[in-house]
Amino acid sequence: AATSWTDANGDFWLMGGFRSGPVGSAYWLNDLWKYNIVTNEWIWVKGDNSFNVEGVYGSIGVSSPSNKPGARSSAVSWTDRDGKLWLMGGNASISGLNALMNDLWRYDPVSNEWTWIKGSVVPNPTVKLQGIYGIKGEPGPDNTPGARRSAFTWTDKEGKLWLFGGSGFGTSNTDGALNDLWKFDPETN
Repeated sequence: AATSWTDANGDFWLMGGFRSGPVGSAYWLNDLWKYNIVTNEWIWVKGDNSFNVEGVYGSIGVSSPSNKPGARSSAVSWTDRDGKLWLMGGNASISGLNALMNDLWRYDPVSNEWTWIKGSVVPNPTVKLQGIYGIKGEPGPDNTPGARRSAFTWTDKEGKLWLFGGSGFGTSNTDGALNDLWKFDPETN
């Protein structure tokens, strides 16, 4: 349940995932790795080498060397036309409990920095991050997909990021299968 990307050079990227432990325990990861296909080597790029690390969000829209998504599994991903890696949602560990996220992040391989773009910081894992749907077909600054895991993603020829379904929260407190379709424009946020 790790998240993966392929960059413009054909190198593979891998982040996080989930590992089972003794009965009643779970371990989420936030380590970011790059596999260089030319050298046939893995490189640990960013993130922690410990479990269940919470995110450091910083200021929304501002990259920083200290920003990092928290440990998670089953998040979704995109690679944009500029070679930046995008990450959204998934299961995470917040205050030692399982939480479902809707935070959107961008990683720039050139600056080696994460930027928190949109979505919520969940200080309490019992909060259900429902979607803010706005008006269908119209972009809006408040529109936000609900927290989810295991959705489908793709990038179109114009560089827009698309998200479909998954399992999570629509407009209710019930966690279930979703069939909502979202488009995100990285140029306008």
